[in-house]
Amino acid sequence: SVFKTIDVSKSTFTDKDIQEIEQQPFVNEAEPFIASSFRVSAYTDKDSRIPYFYTDLFFEAIPNKYVDLKDEKWKWEQNDSLIPIIIPKDYLNLYNFGFAQSQNLPQISDNIISLVTFNITIEGQGKKKHFEGKIIGFSDRINSILVPHNFLLWANNNFGMENKLPSRLIIHSNNPSSPQVIKFLDENNYETNKEKLKNSKLNAILNIIVVVISLIALVIILLSFLVFIVGFQLIISKSNEKLRILIALGYNYLQLSKLYIFFFGLIISVINIFSFIALKYIRTILIEFLHKYNFEISEQLNFETIIFGLFMSLILLVLNSLSIIFQIKKI
Repeated sequence: SVFKTIDVSKSTFTDKDIQEIEQQPFVNEAEPFIASSFRVSAYTDKDSRIPYFYTDLFFEAIPNKYVDLKDEKWKWEQNDSLIPIIIPKDYLNLYNFGFAQSQNLPQISDNIISLVTFNITIEGQGKKKHFEGKIIGFSDRINSILVPHNFLLWANNNFGMENKLPSRLIIHSNNPSSPQVIKFLDENNYETNKEKLKNSKLNAILNIIVVVISLIALVIILLSFLVFIVGFQLIISKSNEKLRILIALGYNYLQLSKLYIFFFGLIISVINIFSFIALKYIRTILIEFLHKYNFEISEQLNFETIIFGLFMSLILLVLNSLSIIFQIKKI
């Protein structure tokens, strides 16, 4: 599944807009971001071991199935005083490799920041409530400060100033590489992460390359079939006189065919064994090469690949066996 966070040039999405997006052939689901409609502030105690800070914040939430961090701490009940928070990984990188270095401040690791708790105050509708906040993880996909979905629904109902329409959507697409995605976004003046669209274009190019290579491979396989069939026909042609004598002596053409079929099956078996050994060796070299560029692929041979290889070998064996039987029968 591919998720895209879409920012819109207009201020909000209406229900009609969301329905129109969900009706697109490349969209499975479209879910709105829920934004906080109350004031949020975060701060540390002045006598805390960590430096004092105070900042205004905003919270957003999405259904848990779209959160790319699976953690048992990612939950909230109405009586809980601790709010788990997920922030974008980019925020931490900006601090460590930008702000911290320019201000001569210490850099912070993921593990250290996950140990820190701070105070959170939410205000609205003339009410105020204090919580503790804790960053439990970082998101590589969602560029927002996330809190549990049920917490934000509860907080908006009790402290929210107004019910706002969503200004962002998260889309589950069944085909993010489709050119229709880019066309639809452009026609409706929607904005999204351009880098992800570039990846979609790259996927489309790779899909075309895979199709072309597959067609070439299919042609090679068909030519291999013909070579094997023609090769055994030549062998049988050279043995015409001997085969005629054996048939005249009472041997059945099926009995004579079995010897050639057995010999052909033995050749196919040897070729399959060496092919899978070579494929395993080449795959090992390819994995080591791709690891240098941070690409991960499975170290095991794909089961479908093995089944396809055996299936094609079986078809070749059957076709060549029929050809052998038919040619010997004509003698």
